[in-house]
Amino acid sequence: MTISRDASLELADWDDTPGGTANISDRNNISFDAVGDANNIAVFNISADALSSGTFKGVNAEPDVTVIINVSGTSATVGVNGNETGSNVLFNFYEAVTLNIDTAFNYSILAPLANIRLQGGGINGTVVSNNLTQNAEIRPDNFSGTFAFEAPGAPSSVPAPPALWLMAGALARMGSEHALVV
Repeated sequence: MTISRDASLELADWDDTPGGTANISDRNNISFDAVGDANNIAVFNISADALSSGTFKGVNAEPDVTVIINVSGTSATVGVNGNETGSNVLFNFYEAVTLNIDTAFNYSILAPLANIRLQGGGINGTVVSNNLTQNAEIRPDNFSGTFAFEAPGAPSSVPAPPALWLMAGALARMGSEHALVV
């Protein structure tokens, strides 16, 4: 779990990518229009309140752009209905200790400190958490985005393979005491 916690904290330090827009003020039209940087990465930083309710129109990005949405807050409830699917989109709940997902949310989630309670319509994506109480389905639309981390003193970045997230997600699911697939 240390690897996923460290990755989550590093992603949280990344600044918003210029050129993208996050429409989070209109609760009936929440959306992210992502523009990738030179490495085809788009980053947004939002608070957990932005996802608490409303209509989520989705994340718009070119297929080769990885979108990272860093979500601050120690307790979060995802109440927006996110029926769009984006295998290149990662929601990073880097501070969350409690994460309730009460509706369909079809994006990958990195929340290594969180106890996640999954209700509602399920997830199409990869989920990494501390603990998972699952009363809805997680369907295998695995995270396929790519990004790089730099080790201190390293001459170049090394990509974090999607398989890392798959393994971490599988370990998180195996450790869950109350897993129920509907």
